[in-house]
Amino acid sequence: MTVVYRLHRDIDREIALPEEGEVTQRVPSRVLALVYVEHLDSPTLRAVAYARATRPQSIEAVSVDINADRSQELRDAWRRHKIPVTLRLLESPYREPARPLVDYVGRLHRDHPRDMVVVYVPEYVAANRFVRWVRNRALNELRSELMRTPGVIVATVPWQADARHKAQQQPAPSKRPAQSGESV
Repeated sequence: MTVVYRLHRDIDREIALPEEGEVTQRVPSRVLALVYVEHLDSPTLRAVAYARATRPQSIEAVSVDINADRSQELRDAWRRHKIPVTLRLLESPYREPARPLVDYVGRLHRDHPRDMVVVYVPEYVAANRFVRWVRNRALNELRSELMRTPGVIVATVPWQADARHKAQQQPAPSKRPAQSGESV
């Protein structure tokens, strides 16, 4: 218990605010948004839309080129769907999905230390824990690596399983006639 107490005490000291009057918050010069793209699907499009809605100064979609054929399919689909965000493919000589992205984000932060780098990661959220674990295992590793990268914020954009199906099953709002004195 003493070890746990010391651990919490040390962390509390590290994150404590300085004395009154010394609090200064560094406001970023710009916000650079990156959307991680594993493949083009509805969760990815939601992440792109969300990133665009935050109105960053710059935005690009980033994918890791592990397989040349799949990367070309992604490029073609990106053009075919006319997505208004630049797609950047990062080389991965050792077929690692996380390392090239973490290195790229680290370089961005080193080159622009006053800028905030936000990485939007789409995530498929299933009710079944096993499905979530299998589906998002690589994303969890990527998020974990990115969260340890200084100057980087990771934003998960969830796509709830059956979201489209549930939206289609919602009953339409009832259209009752306006009562006298009600505005329409």
